[in-house]
Amino acid sequence: MIYISEKFLSDRSATSTFNPFADTMCGNFTTPETLLQCSRPVEKKDLMSEMLEQDDEEVANNARHFMSHMNAQSYCCAEALSGVLGLDILTEEKTLLDVGGGSAIYIISAVKSNPNNVKGLVYELPAIKPITEEYIDEAGLSDKISVVPGNFFTDEPFPTGVDYVLFSNVLHDWKVRVCIVLL
Repeated sequence: MIYISEKFLSDRSATSTFNPFADTMCGNFTTPETLLQCSRPVEKKDLMSEMLEQDDEEVANNARHFMSHMNAQSYCCAEALSGVLGLDILTEEKTLLDVGGGSAIYIISAVKSNPNNVKGLVYELPAIKPITEEYIDEAGLSDKISVVPGNFFTDEPFPTGVDYVLFSNVLHDWKVRVCIVLL
């Protein structure tokens, strides 16, 4: 039990830490309703883009906190993905696309599992792109993972020439008819 608590709770800077998730859900950052509004289509710009386009350091920090929350929430699934899909044993080069991939945690984990044969693209809102690139740079994988700016509701087509497409932390937010359009 000590190892698990150390891995998920002790080091606040570790990718695996649970703290940003707990901070977001228990703190004053935002409400669950506001978290969902960050990615739902609306007639005006989405909440996250509006926040990042403001020249306000506090707002940018809130956006980074949200990304950290999503990263922490996704850690275990991202770590398991490569083994489940067999990416860790590929013998030829393949490219993954994560639509709305946020912190790129799924792509980063996949590339780390097989850096000679797995490359990645993250399709993310233009305002989120610099934050996504920070995560990729921190992982030392900017030569293997690129971020393509776009909005999956308004910009077409998605990047092409990929072998796998992920919608990590996206489809569960939408009604079936919206998911069908995205897919």
